[in-house]
Amino acid sequence: PPHPEGGGVVGRSCAYVGGVGGWVPARGWASPAGGAPTPTALGRHLATCQKTALQNAYGELVTTGDYSPDPESAGRRSLRNLCLSYLMELDTHEVRSWALDQVNNANNMTDAMAALGTLANNDCRERREALLGFYRTWKNEPLVVDKWFAVQAGSRLPDTLNDCLLY
Repeated sequence: PPHPEGGGVVGRSCAYVGGVGGWVPARGWASPAGGAPTPTALGRHLATCQKTALQNAYGELVTTGDYSPDPESAGRRSLRNLCLSYLMELDTHEVRSWALDQVNNANNMTDAMAALGTLANNDCRERREALLGFYRTWKNEPLVVDKWFAVQAGSRLPDTLNDCLLY
């Protein structure tokens, strides 16, 4: 049965993701050691099974108007960014363009950094464009540039260290 508080539970043959669509089959996950699925494989599997629900939620959770730190707005941003992170595991042009648009048009650092972080894990044109544009916008703000470096340093791409050393 699902977790009573709506949290996620992974079973032998399925996973429960509260608020994203219920139980989904867990077959076909890849694991380097043959054991439990990796977080990337789990995210990709959930995104594949729940693509439409995640896309709908991402679109419905957009906030309009001025930034507000209230709990409801923060929760909407958090859930929307979680949907984007799962969808980015599919590495489609459509979702990469959503992430790039979010980096470029966010009215708060939470949304900009969340989208930049998802792009940092994908070797694509949108990644390079987002990183360069973000740096150009914030290059005179040392704390924000530190965040920019942290996003790149946390990337799971193979040449992460070399990319960081270029700057």
